[in-house]
This record gives sequence, structure tokens and C-alpha cells, in this order.
Amino acid sequence: MADDEAILPDTSRVRAPKLRRLINLWHAARDGDAGMPRKARIDPIDLARAGLLPQIWLVERQPDRRLVYRLAGEEINAVFGRSVAGAALEDLIERSQAEVVVGRWNRVLDEALVMHAVGEVYSDAGNLYSGERVVLPLADEQGAPMFLIGATEYRLLGSEGRAGRPALADLRGVRRSFVPVDRIAPLPAE
Repeated sequence: MADDEAILPDTSRVRAPKLRRLINLWHAARDGDAGMPRKARIDPIDLARAGLLPQIWLVERQPDRRLVYRLAGEEINAVFGRSVAGAALEDLIERSQAEVVVGRWNRVLDEALVMHAVGEVYSDAGNLYSGERVVLPLADEQGAPMFLIGATEYRLLGSEGRAGRPALADLRGVRRSFVPVDRIAPLPAE
């Protein structure tokens, strides 16, 4: 495991209030269980009330372990320059980077972890963003880990001003941490 991918005891390092609200909604959907909640227990109305719809995304793991976006909010689509619904992660970022991200996100599902990431990324439009992201596992109706729900809060830092298509993500400046789902507790939202 890389130095920038530590296992932490809790999610207290999450700073963005909206991301804290997502963690709290996810936690409440667990129905008293220490494991991951079922996807059906996440209420879209609660996500809307929490002001999360523009930053939210839902990914489904396919039998071949590919990750496909099922939905994404307007801010996520704007960063990618298009709707990402129906797209596999490999279709959105460079293959070498996609392999790393797919590995991390499958780890979230396989090991029942919550991932928190903070750092700078490039978008498809050539802009540099500072971002904070949480990735939370969800089970299907049978309890199998099949979905990821996450939110990303982006802040535009500047345009690269490059012609052509830049790398979709520069992952070197991003710090990640993981927390086992059985250690997740509600956080102060503000």
C-alpha cells in the first residue's frame, strides 16, 4: 500500500459539508447493521434535500469487475464535458490511470471500505481542479457488494490552456485514505 493510502480509524478528515452529509445519509441507510447498506435504502429525496444531486454519482460493478456509471450529477458531467451515465470508468480516463482507480474502487467493495480522496485533478476540458471525494460501497438486494455511491466537490483552480485532449486525471497529487465501514459513525455536517 502506498504511503498516501492509509487505513484510518474514522472519516473525521472529510472536510466538505456535502460529503459529510452523504456519509451521514449512507450511515443512516445501514438500518442498524455495521455493514454496507443496500442501494435501495438510499433515498434520492434525501440526497436532494441534502443538496447532493449535482455532485453525486452511482457506479455499478459488472461481473467482469468493470465499473460503469449509472448516474452522475450535473457538476460531475460538466467536469467530464459530457454525460457519463452508461460509460465505463475506462472510457473516461486514460487506461493506465483507469486500472489504478478501478483497483481502488474494487477494493472499496471487496474489503468493505470507505475511500476519501483530496487533491488536484485535470478535467477533460483542460481545467485544473482541487477536489475532495468520498466513495462508499452499497450492496444489491441480496447483500452482495455491487455499487458505489460517491460525491465529488470540485473547485476550479485554472485552465491549462492546452490544445487537444489532456490527461483526464493527474493522480499524483491526490491523497487517499480508507476507513472500514464498521468504523463509520455520523459526522457533524457543518
